[in-house]
Amino acid sequence: MGPTFSTVQSTAPDNPSPGGTSGRCRVKISRQAAAGLVAVLFVLTVVLFALNLAFNFDSSRSAILGEEVKSVGKVSDKYDTPITPAGSAFAIWGVIYLWNTLLLVFALYDAFMPLVCGFRIGRRRHQDEGDQTGAFDKHLLTPLFYVSYSLACVSNAVWVYVWTNEMLGLSVLFLLFVNIGLWGAIAAVFWKGRSVPEPCNCNFDAFTFHALVVNGLFIYATWVVVALLLNLISWVTYDLETLSAERMATVSLSILICAVALWFAARVVLLRGQFLTLCLFTDFAVLLWALSWSLHRNYDAGSTNTILTIAPLVLIGVCFILYTCLWLFVLASERRG
Repeated sequence: MGPTFSTVQSTAPDNPSPGGTSGRCRVKISRQAAAGLVAVLFVLTVVLFALNLAFNFDSSRSAILGEEVKSVGKVSDKYDTPITPAGSAFAIWGVIYLWNTLLLVFALYDAFMPLVCGFRIGRRRHQDEGDQTGAFDKHLLTPLFYVSYSLACVSNAVWVYVWTNEMLGLSVLFLLFVNIGLWGAIAAVFWKGRSVPEPCNCNFDAFTFHALVVNGLFIYATWVVVALLLNLISWVTYDLETLSAERMATVSLSILICAVALWFAARVVLLRGQFLTLCLFTDFAVLLWALSWSLHRNYDAGSTNTILTIAPLVLIGVCFILYTCLWLFVLASERRG
């Protein structure tokens, strides 16, 4: 009988199945195929992430397209909005791409180490399930994560192209695709996160998963939500011409306030079931960054949009305090229990 991963204890009988293959071999092949699929998807994701990075630099984008290109910043200045943050705010893209590069370094470790040595450090809370565990249990990042993240990378690169060519409607569409991809990746991470140990266990997998993957996805996704709202204002104001810039900015800020309130409620609901939310800080941090720079550039005492910019800043502060109190209460309750 062929060798198996050292950490797998087969409970299947040694007699061959009617098809001539033992239960143990079926598990071995399934997990090898899963590891190979994850490895292929990782390589594809890295290529698409590199393409996305290349499109975000004017010189490399010009070389790829073989033509002169406009910068994202110049087009943004042309289609300015009443709540666009100051130019310094967009330096966050450097932090986003650096953080997501580190995310992919963790993905390299996650994709290939199980393939090489079959290890399984902290990959499940219950290690006694034997062959009943799934084929992807050795991986914290699943195929759904890679497919969703790849969609975000491709859509982001296309967005740069359509935005710099002043296709405002398409820019909104592809930013929507970026959001779908990133939030799909987040959903995959949270689903898989049920089997991730809590960081207090000082486990390398758990710490890097929370620090690099969870927060790396949220810093990217939250900023893209802000970008989508700004692009929506530009499209409606300059292309459709159905609402004034001021009124559309008011609509966008109102949407943002509702989104912050709903997300806080979701985090509270997930508090006990998902330890990942306790280690998450980049979501509110990005919103504070964007709104602060918007207020710095567009402050107009008494105006509706200034009030609606200050409102989510206050709301985020209150949510952070309440969430911290809830976190401390839950930890205290678990210790007493």
